[in-house]
Amino acid sequence: MAHPSKVKGDRHELATLAALTKALAGTGLTVEKTRAGYERDGGDLHILTPDRAVLFVVQCKDVAVNRWAFPEWLRDLAAQRETAHCARGFLSVKRSRVLDAAQAYAVADMTAMAALVVELWRLRRIIEEMAAESSDSRERLRVHAELFGALAEAGVRVPVLPVDTPVSTSSPMILNGDGPDPDVIPDEPGTVRGPVVYPWRRPAAR
Repeated sequence: MAHPSKVKGDRHELATLAALTKALAGTGLTVEKTRAGYERDGGDLHILTPDRAVLFVVQCKDVAVNRWAFPEWLRDLAAQRETAHCARGFLSVKRSRVLDAAQAYAVADMTAMAALVVELWRLRRIIEEMAAESSDSRERLRVHAELFGALAEAGVRVPVLPVDTPVSTSSPMILNGDGPDPDVIPDEPGTVRGPVVYPWRRPAAR
């Protein structure tokens, strides 16, 4: 028969798993319980990215308030993060007399929380810069469309450059017939040959 404290711990892990799964629904992130019994402890739960990289390690605690041991738990969490090759993690500490795991305390040390704040701020700046660039691109397209529309109404023909031309626009290459093959050994002086035919040449414009 399982020890009562083990039963309590498992119950809080499963409740936390359910609460996090509900909170992260629709994000592409998933939550999984780690397999127990391993010598190397990687935490109780892992929050995984769609490609199954560990984004967060979660350590669950259901302990009476007078037995809370945050320094020890946070040291264990740091070791678990290292084992799981993950830079982020937090403790899920059950609140006394509160059954809803979504109301548990999420605890991390200040250094970890500051690093998370910095990461979120950088991501926000990237998103804002991408949104601004997208807005500028849409504005340029709108201006160009208005300009072409005005020219068309005025009867002005706007020349359109051809996409493909019969003459090579790339650097000289043997496939375009623009020059001799540099890898061919030249003939000895006095050698007589017929016309050189290259393997392929684009047809000339008619």
